[in-house]
Amino acid sequence: METTIVAVAGTLLGAIVAGGMQHLVSLSARRDRDRQTRTDAVARLLGNAADHRREQYLKHVARRGGQTDTHETRRVRYEARTAMTKALASVQLSGANEDLVALAADLVTASTALGDAPSEDRAAVDTAGDTARRAHAALLDAAVRTL
Repeated sequence: METTIVAVAGTLLGAIVAGGMQHLVSLSARRDRDRQTRTDAVARLLGNAADHRREQYLKHVARRGGQTDTHETRRVRYEARTAMTKALASVQLSGANEDLVALAADLVTASTALGDAPSEDRAAVDTAGDTARRAHAALLDAAVRTL
């Protein structure tokens, strides 16, 4: 009888330990998956913001050169901005911490401001570009530290 009780207790204890280990492994996998989701969202935003800034610089150069916007150039710029905005939403929905989300929003604001700078004012364009690149670097640095 004692042997049976010890065997049953051992079996139950083994099941509890195995279940606990499985739960810990599952939590670890979920944490890794969530971190990867946040990393992917931030990386997508950084890339899309760089693409958006490139299109804004091309707009400023073209305007200074006397070229007018075409439907195609505007479409490309709007697509770049839309991609950047979608990527911001992904960061916001990814569960990233508040600081990272705020830096992501700052990057979008700074990148958008670059497009709003008057093309003929090189100093204003350069200042807006510098601000956007600093916002880009700040988000990247924070992501490396936290993700």
